Amino acid sequence: MQCECVAEPREALKIMRNAAKQNQPFNLAILDMAMPEMDGITLARLIQADPALHGTPIAILTSLGHRDNKDEFKAAGIKAYLIKPVKMAELERCLIKTLSENPDEKVPINNEPKRLQIQTQNHKTHTVRILLAEDNPVNQKVTLLQLQKLGYSAQAVSNGIEALETLRQRPFDIILMDCHMPEMDGYEVTRRIRNDSRFKPNHGNQSQIRIIALTANALQGDREKCLESGMDDYISKPVKMEELKSALERNIKALGLQINFS
Repeated sequence: MQCECVAEPREALKIMRNAAKQNQPFNLAILDMAMPEMDGITLARLIQADPALHGTPIAILTSLGHRDNKDEFKAAGIKAYLIKPVKMAELERCLIKTLSENPDEKVPINNEPKRLQIQTQNHKTHTVRILLAEDNPVNQKVTLLQLQKLGYSAQAVSNGIEALETLRQRPFDIILMDCHMPEMDGYEVTRRIRNDSRFKPNHGNQSQIRIIALTANALQGDREKCLESGMDDYISKPVKMEELKSALERNIKALGLQINFS
C-alpha cells in the first residue's frame, strides 16, 4: 500500500488531481478535521464536488468534541471517522469499512455464508474453489468480504511462493492473482502454473485453472501483459463488487461449470 502525506488541504487537492490525471487515483483520503485555512469537512466537499475526484472514499480524523457531527460528515461524503489518538485496530477496521462497497451493510463475518457450487457435465457437484493471492492485508480482507457477500468462500495467501505451495497441496478452480507481490509477482507465478502439468486438469475435464489478474495499473497495454503471461481475465483495483461478480461468472462458465447455491 502506497501513501502520500501532505500538511495543507490545497496541496492534498493538487496531488489528488494529478493522480487522477495519470489514471492512478487515490483509493482513500484520510483528512484531519482541524487544518489551517480549511477544515476537513470543507475539503471533503471540495473533493466530492470535483468531477475527477467525486466518489473517492473519505475518512476523517476528529476529536471527541466533533464525533456528534455524523449527519454533517455524511452530507460531505465522509464514510467513516476516527477519534484521535487513533489506535491501530481502529484504523484497520476503518480502512476495511471505507474501502469496501456498501460500508453500512452489516456482514455476518462469523456466520457460515451460503456457498456457491459448481456442477460438472457429469452432474457431480463441487464447491467452487478460489485462491486469493494478495500481499496487502487490508486489500485481502476487503476482497474476502466482497467474495463472502457474493456467496463465495476463498483461501488467501500473501505472496507468490505461498500461492504455488498452496496449489501443490490442493486443487483450485480460480485464482485471483495480484500482479505485484513480494518474493514472486503474479506474472511469474502464472508462468510457472502454466508450465506445470500438475495444475492443468480439473474435475475430469481438460479445463485448466482460471487466473484473474488484480492490478492497480489501468494503463494501456497492462491487460495485454497479463494475458501474455497466461492469465485469463483482468480486474482493476480497487476491485468493484459488480466487476468481481462478472469476472467470476465469466470464468466459471469458461470452465464448463454451472453455478448453484447450497
